Parts: sequence; structure tokens; C-alpha cells
Amino acid sequence: MPALVELGRIGVWLIDIATLPAAAGREAVAEIEELGYGALWIGEGEKDAYTHSALLLAASQRIIVATGIANIWVLDARASVSAANTLGEAYPGRFLLGLGVSHP
Repeated sequence: MPALVELGRIGVWLIDIATLPAAAGREAVAEIEELGYGALWIGEGEKDAYTHSALLLAASQRIIVATGIANIWVLDARASVSAANTLGEAYPGRFLLGLGVSHP
């Protein structure tokens, strides 16, 4: 069973993190975590939501990474469940999958 995700009181929504090169994204999440934010919400755009989440989780120690949103029109349901389970297992209590319809 996946670990419960406790978002805390204050998080950051940063869609532009997906436009950064991987190294700069890792630095950004580390800085956001150091500033004391409990969660980082990322959008799906320039990067795949799941691999991008994995990259950010690996570059941090405690911050929660949440997809806000992963688009159901472009992501396979089974792959989404598998990715969420894998990230939840690798980073217990630190990944939150947000799904949405966005645009077909």
C-alpha cells in the first residue's frame, strides 16, 4: 500500500521548471526544499510528468513532488498506475499523482 502523502501548509507551483535543463531543475528543487517548502507542484509540458518527478525526487531529500496535472489524454492508465506505484515505493510519502483531463 502506498505511503500517505502529507502536503503541509505551503507548497510551490512551478510550471517553468519543466523548461529548465535537468541540472538546473535539480538545483531548483534543492533550493526550494532548502527554503522550507513542503511540496513542489509541477505541470506536464516540456517533460514527461513521471520521469521529471523522478529526477526532482532524486535531487531532494524530503520535499513532496506532485503532478498538477498529468494529462489522461496522453498518458496510458496502466503506465500511470505503474509509474505512481514505482515512485511511491522509491520515495515513500513524497510523490503525489494528480490526474486531469486538460485538453484532448
